[in-house]
Amino acid sequence: MAQTNVEIINIALTRLGAPTITSLDEQTREAEVMNVLFQPVFYNVLTGSDWNFAMKDVELAKTTNTPTDTNFIYEFTLPADYLNSVRFFDAAGTTIETYQIQKGQIYANVERLFAKYTAEPSIPSLPPYFVSLMALELAVAAQEAIIGIGTVQQRLDAELDLSRLNARRLDNRENPQQDALAPSRFVRVRH
Repeated sequence: MAQTNVEIINIALTRLGAPTITSLDEQTREAEVMNVLFQPVFYNVLTGSDWNFAMKDVELAKTTNTPTDTNFIYEFTLPADYLNSVRFFDAAGTTIETYQIQKGQIYANVERLFAKYTAEPSIPSLPPYFVSLMALELAVAAQEAIIGIGTVQQRLDAELDLSRLNARRLDNRENPQQDALAPSRFVRVRH
């Protein structure tokens, strides 16, 4: 799908009926606005949901430092591509509820700490439904600065709501929910 952020930006600009750009370094209103908006909108959309394509599971590296917070015994380093956590868990898979994150480090009271987290994906790796959602989010965020207020905003808001639902539906296909009550004779009796 999109290979660069400029391609996503141009989808958004096209939705607005605005001129497209060839580079974020251009001296145009469109390039200036999108240069300011792209990263914050990207991170907001990316961290606003637990997107399967952006999830990673890793064991965190334990440091030799002593946590500055005396309520914790161990300090671990968060991955460089870490954006936000889905959950932290120990070697047995038990979710850790008590921890503290400070400046790229996480404090906990378990000797081995694992993380499921949102990582920053590369633009070329984004699935088409996310590119579509991202372009609409950008269009909505930029519309006032680029074209002013009007009926385009209402249309884009409605399309954005539908795109969000569709994107979540597509993303959930990658990680279907398991039926808590698998078919058995006991379940059949209930029906």
